[in-house]
Amino acid sequence: MSFLPARRAVPALVSVAALIALALPGVASAKTEPNPDINAQCSGPAIQAEGSTFQGPAQFVLTGYEWETSELLSTGYNHSTTNPLACAGAEGQGTRETPTVRYNQTNPLERGSGSCLKSFGEGVKTFEEEKQEESGGVIYKDKYPRMSRFPFCGTDEAPSATHKAEMETFAESPSPIETIPFGQGALAIVVHLPAGCTASSEPTVKGTVRPSGRLSLTQSEIEEIYRGALTKWSQLVGNSANNKLTCTGGSGEEEEAIKPVVRRDKSGTTHIFKKFLEQVNETVKFSAETFGGKGEETRDWEEVAEGSENQRWPTAAHVTKPAQNGNQGVVKTVGTTPSTIGYADLAVAREFEGGYFSKKCVAPAKAPECGGENKKGEQNHEFWALVQNNPEKAEYADPSTDYDKYKKSNSNCTKTLYIARTGEKVPPASTLDDWSKVKGSNTSATYPICGLTYDLAPQLYFPYLKRYGLSQEESKAIATSAHDYLHWMVNAKAGGGGPTLKNTDYAKISGTVQKEAELGAEEIGNTIP
Repeated sequence: MSFLPARRAVPALVSVAALIALALPGVASAKTEPNPDINAQCSGPAIQAEGSTFQGPAQFVLTGYEWETSELLSTGYNHSTTNPLACAGAEGQGTRETPTVRYNQTNPLERGSGSCLKSFGEGVKTFEEEKQEESGGVIYKDKYPRMSRFPFCGTDEAPSATHKAEMETFAESPSPIETIPFGQGALAIVVHLPAGCTASSEPTVKGTVRPSGRLSLTQSEIEEIYRGALTKWSQLVGNSANNKLTCTGGSGEEEEAIKPVVRRDKSGTTHIFKKFLEQVNETVKFSAETFGGKGEETRDWEEVAEGSENQRWPTAAHVTKPAQNGNQGVVKTVGTTPSTIGYADLAVAREFEGGYFSKKCVAPAKAPECGGENKKGEQNHEFWALVQNNPEKAEYADPSTDYDKYKKSNSNCTKTLYIARTGEKVPPASTLDDWSKVKGSNTSATYPICGLTYDLAPQLYFPYLKRYGLSQEESKAIATSAHDYLHWMVNAKAGGGGPTLKNTDYAKISGTVQKEAELGAEEIGNTIP
């Protein structure tokens, strides 16, 4: 068991790799005996899911679909022949037909952690009220629970105990919602300098000075940009990593305003980012007036990470919200707009739209200074920044284990410490508990802006699905497909979902978190109340 420095009193602090050493209360008594009424493995129907764009690229790898074209790949759940939990043989790839799983990111109303939480019932009206509106000719598909279409969904903002209880009111008989962690991801801080500017810095990485053609940002600088206290590029020059800007337009370009870009929609990525900002500055308090309203009640960064507060930002920051939902909207806006900065998951930052932030020497393509990271001429007008990984030290880290190359690698999150506020247990005792207070520590041996990503699913589907006219047998069939996929997704053995995440710009879970996830997935459709 480890603890943060004295500056922050957090009694529960543990890395995912070390969680295996923790006690696991309640596991021995977990009722996960097979239910004889559940259908045989891989016998359920094809299903779809929706939600988090942060985990979207990972889900496309796991489900076996190319994430931008939705073409079927030769990897993932329907192609693993080495893991007994996989359902190999789908769509003519093997000797028998098996159900496919598709993670839907095409409809804006079905994209993002906020969409996941809403589709499972957070913040919606009663079922009866929604049916009255639907019968009147207005169908609010983005408001009422859609478990009949999407039997699980992805979120990076775990629902609180209050929100879980709210979701469970849509069941006509008890069926709790499982919060199943399955991976970790890094938030990249993506930067597009003013049109005539390039950058260089000399960050210390793992004890060695590593010259870079990028900015290296302190945690305080990032927080001050999004609070509106740091507003010009010139204010980033000369920090502990010796940031430098070279601008063809001279000092006028250095004095240009920094335009912070944020998610348009309610976002788990924003949730992770604001929980990081709160650790950087735990003393700042925002009043309603901070957001252009009225009132004396105050919030800190973590409190404005949740619920309706998620999309609020200090007016002094003058944030830009893209027209497009999801992390793709942030990446595209920063990639096409000089003098901007944003945040997005590493996988989208590296690959989306051909790699705004990971291709080297795009223009001019044959410049003599083109080369590796330690040479001037890396794509140093658009990049993701190195970030100070310990607020007490002048050390920096990259969100990727392989830096900013175009080829996928792993999120630099394997040594992330997960914490909560005083009196809150880390990790929670089971996937039935409240995971909403868990956050990655900003003091890390690797990268400091990491978070867990989750899938939500009910233990039993019929209490929810019979409202949609589905029979018990139809509900069992859907439960079978959700159970089989999620159980494989969190499996750490060869050919399971954990090893499949290697070199996908994510990091797998391990230890107690992984064991809890497997227990939670096994309970779906199989739990004896």
